[in-house]
Amino acid sequence: MPWDLWTFLFGLVGALAVLVPPMLWLGRRIRALSMFSDERFSHFLDDWFGEDARPGFVARPGVPERLENVETRLGTVEHQTAQLQRNGGSHLADAIDKLVRDADQRAGNVERLARIEGILSGRGAPSAAAVVVTPPPDRAG
Repeated sequence: MPWDLWTFLFGLVGALAVLVPPMLWLGRRIRALSMFSDERFSHFLDDWFGEDARPGFVARPGVPERLENVETRLGTVEHQTAQLQRNGGSHLADAIDKLVRDADQRAGNVERLARIEGILSGRGAPSAAAVVVTPPPDRAG
């Protein structure tokens, strides 16, 4: 019977000698990671919710407020870029095309008037191209 008790005690000490060091090592690692992650999580929450102004520091908006600002600015940009697409008359691109067509037509009219004036004043001989009045080229958009 005494051998059974000694066998049990030596087995228990051996098992503890094998199991305790890895458990202590693992416990230290978990504690180090939990403190590190708690600190990082605290920083994440500060960034998410923002920070109020304090002496020497300006207020920092949180992530939801920043996203709202980005969405507002993006909506403005989308509205402005939509003006560059043609829609049949009311956008900026259509107005620019109309101005270019009008300028081309006026330039064509000036050229024709200059040719006619040259013909009437006798500075140039009439040619077939000068007599025929051609419409300005149409700018297809």
